[in-house]
Amino acid sequence: MAAGLYIHFPFCERKCDYCAFCSRRPVDGEIGRYIAALKKEAERLGDNYKGVNFDTVYIGGGTPSLMTAKELSLLADAVLPCFDIAKDIEFTTEANPECFSAGFAFAFSEIGGNRLSLGVQSLAAAECAAVGRKTEPEKVFRAIDTAKEAGITNISCDLLSGLPFQTEASLTENIERLSAAGITHLSLYSLNVEEGTPLYKRKGALSFPDDEKEFSLYLAACELLSSLGFEHYEVSNFAKAGFRSRHNLKYWRGDGYLGIGPAAHSYMDGKRFYYSKDIDGFIAGGAPVSEEDGEIKTGSLEERIMLSLRTADGLPLSLIPEEKRPAAKAFTAKLTENGLAKPSDSFVILTDRGLFVMNEIILKLTDIINN
Repeated sequence: MAAGLYIHFPFCERKCDYCAFCSRRPVDGEIGRYIAALKKEAERLGDNYKGVNFDTVYIGGGTPSLMTAKELSLLADAVLPCFDIAKDIEFTTEANPECFSAGFAFAFSEIGGNRLSLGVQSLAAAECAAVGRKTEPEKVFRAIDTAKEAGITNISCDLLSGLPFQTEASLTENIERLSAAGITHLSLYSLNVEEGTPLYKRKGALSFPDDEKEFSLYLAACELLSSLGFEHYEVSNFAKAGFRSRHNLKYWRGDGYLGIGPAAHSYMDGKRFYYSKDIDGFIAGGAPVSEEDGEIKTGSLEERIMLSLRTADGLPLSLIPEEKRPAAKAFTAKLTENGLAKPSDSFVILTDRGLFVMNEIILKLTDIINN
């Protein structure tokens, strides 16, 4: 059995106004105490998952690049020996260009790291300032060059769409500049203004793109990325040939993954479970792990539909019960006629336009199967 390993690092230099992730600024000595807690939990989990071959590792956050080279090495020594790690591993770390040092880059390469995910969000100062994020484009491109110097050539960048002041011109300029820098992967996420964040409290004072504008931004980005040689392989993800994220594909294909750290989620042996968001509790060894109890049942056809339609591989119509298949095929034909799905007799594969309204399509297809 192959699975992915996710390690959460819940600390940032400062929290962006839109961020709802489990993260905060660390106090003195807290990173060391957190790594010690990771080690204890990894030892416990390693005993539970002997024989599982972990062929991807992903350090997310937070801002993992906030660690010093020594702290990164300590984290790797604390966690990785507890598991059976494959030789052909895809090993990713997230990083913020503002604090991505050569020391961190070379230390990551030395522990087997071979993939970098940079949180860029935007290269436009006004767009970033509107959502409480600093941006210095020169540091983004310096980080890309530094990673390459350390031998890390599989480089992904995150961008946000739907930012205040964002235009098609600014978004496409971001993509063109990052592509020219030699990245192999790009993730384009729509900005969510979540309740409880500082951005939510002042959203009334900002002008965000409406749905129609968001749609045009998305299509413009998809078209440009395709022309630059990036495959649109998942609703928010684009990759050069051979550079799909192996770790993230596990989430969408229903493969196993094990998460460690506050707010980390797992799917192992057909069960979903997660840690609470209590950082202090995790460090103290008391963060509870709970089983997922969502609206969509784990392992159900509804879940398979929801995950499969996100990807370029699509949903095999053979998964749909035979008695419901004619109605599903008729619905797919209608999607194709409207430019929302690609022609296929065996799969439901959404186009760029279809992916933008994916949630509505999932609901309608699920309704057909259940009624």
